[in-house]
Amino acid sequence: MRTAPMLSISRLLFVPSLSQLILGLLISMPMFTGAGRVAWGELAFATHVDYPAPGGPGAMVSGDFDRDGHPDLAVANYSGTVSIFLNNGDGTFRPGQDYSTGGQPRFLYPVLSIATADLNRDGILDLVVANSAPNNTVFVLLGNGDGTFQTSVGFGTGAGPGFVAISDWNGDGRLDLAVTNSTDNTVSVLLGNGAGGFGSKTDFATGINPVSLAVGDVNGDGEQDLIVSNLGASRLPGAALPIGTVSVLLGRGDGTFLGKTDYPVGVNPSSVATADLNRDGNLDLAVADQGNYGTVNALSILLGNGDGSFRAGAYYEDVIPNPAFIAIGGLDGDGLLDLAVAMVGGVSVIVFLGNGDGTFQTRRTYLTGEGETSLAIADLDGDGMLDLAVTNVSDRTLSTLIQVPAAARAFTTIPYRTIRLESDRASWCVQIEPVDGSFLVTEVLANTIVMKYGSGSIAAVPGKRTATADTDGNGIQELTACFAKADLRALFAGLPKGTNTVPVTLEGNLGSGGKFRTRMTIDIVSKGTGLVAHVSPNPLNPVATLGFMTSRPGFAKASIFDVSGRSVRVLLDEPSLPSGYHALRIDGRGGVGERLGSGVYFYRIESEEGAANGRFVILR
Repeated sequence: MRTAPMLSISRLLFVPSLSQLILGLLISMPMFTGAGRVAWGELAFATHVDYPAPGGPGAMVSGDFDRDGHPDLAVANYSGTVSIFLNNGDGTFRPGQDYSTGGQPRFLYPVLSIATADLNRDGILDLVVANSAPNNTVFVLLGNGDGTFQTSVGFGTGAGPGFVAISDWNGDGRLDLAVTNSTDNTVSVLLGNGAGGFGSKTDFATGINPVSLAVGDVNGDGEQDLIVSNLGASRLPGAALPIGTVSVLLGRGDGTFLGKTDYPVGVNPSSVATADLNRDGNLDLAVADQGNYGTVNALSILLGNGDGSFRAGAYYEDVIPNPAFIAIGGLDGDGLLDLAVAMVGGVSVIVFLGNGDGTFQTRRTYLTGEGETSLAIADLDGDGMLDLAVTNVSDRTLSTLIQVPAAARAFTTIPYRTIRLESDRASWCVQIEPVDGSFLVTEVLANTIVMKYGSGSIAAVPGKRTATADTDGNGIQELTACFAKADLRALFAGLPKGTNTVPVTLEGNLGSGGKFRTRMTIDIVSKGTGLVAHVSPNPLNPVATLGFMTSRPGFAKASIFDVSGRSVRVLLDEPSLPSGYHALRIDGRGGVGERLGSGVYFYRIESEEGAANGRFVILR
């Protein structure tokens, strides 16, 4: 995860007045302040929720640190600590737990960058933080797998370490580190030993004052390269005045790099990110330029040629007041990459929706806390839509912005009010309409409509999806979505005999961006087939859900066996389990926490209603 570069002293001194300046500049921007959509198809987020981060939040990274299947957040603080915010599974977070990074616990020497990966190959995410303190060290905190971390261990870098990235630069299967050094004007590469340790640094020249780092194979040779944004101005050949640059260092595949090639990008390029923005198969660059404290700022796109070189692409001037950090992700679900930008001292995050050709639509602004420094893109509430998390140093808070789908209403006509799983009818249909003009039915993408129940989902039959007349007479055009009876039988296979009233979710993507979503209850008539269970996803890596339904309370036991029939774990042993749907977590570990190897495993569930057996595959 790329994190925000910090100019610690100047930003701490000027944040209050700078926030006022930026607030004035934002008046002319389109602003979305809450969950409501101001027009159909707009990307919408609920009003931001703030969590205290008293250590002075700076950089941030997302990862599943407690292995529960939900993305957590790690925040590097100005105070020299890291705060871990564990996800409750619904997009809300527990209070932050702090860990020392080994850096100087004072504002003169803040933690500048944080990254996460499995550094010691135990299947658990670890953390690396870079600190600008005089000790010139990066610190590694190995994860315990339950959301806690071990004591930090330091490894030497060049002078002024500020940004850290993780990849395998010598192809030995062990993760390595790259760290920018703003005082030395270098990037240090530290080769990993696969156990969470790192060797002595090797330095490679960058431009002046390197502050941000991106990683990717920009020349298509299968080796990871480095892209560095340099906050100091350089004089390039043929340039009349010093200008800001990004330096590209091509990897040789042995942990070393070719000499840098510099590309001009404005005045003070503060952050760089890489992805294929124009869908030509080559990695491109998005660069945020801080300018001169808000008087000049820009967003630059450099298009990759596929050979490690870049050409000038789209250029957007004065669209972002003092940008600090840029991230790339498919926020609106249309399959095209978008940009999210945090601003120094800002009170909002800015989103640019991508057109798929390397250009972007007009900015959209969403309110956050004050004094942004970094952001992360992740599906925080597990609904299939990407959300935002933003650190706010002035407020000393962490803000989350949960994406809100377009509101819809679902209903059925008389022949379809009940689903009879054993009937001869080939499909079951439902009407869907927008609420308060939240979208147009003609914007719904046919191949994305799904019905969800429990942990399962089925797709609508494409040929049955049509825009219809106003069947309920309320003046709103509807969409008819139909589902095949065979798919419905699979989705509701665990229901007991008789009539069951169950809640389902219907959702789909909009061609103009975002999703619609609605919930309804349906009566399902089933003949019952005894106890039925399923594992999803299967194969799993690293987690899956074992789901089953019981129609009456009673004992239940769920166990996992290897191919030899040996019991490796008991997931559930309950003398009195309530009736209903039950979801058990399979995390790829045995009864004493040991890591299960790749291969075929079997489950068995025993209950008052009989037994269910099945198998699943673990892939490592």
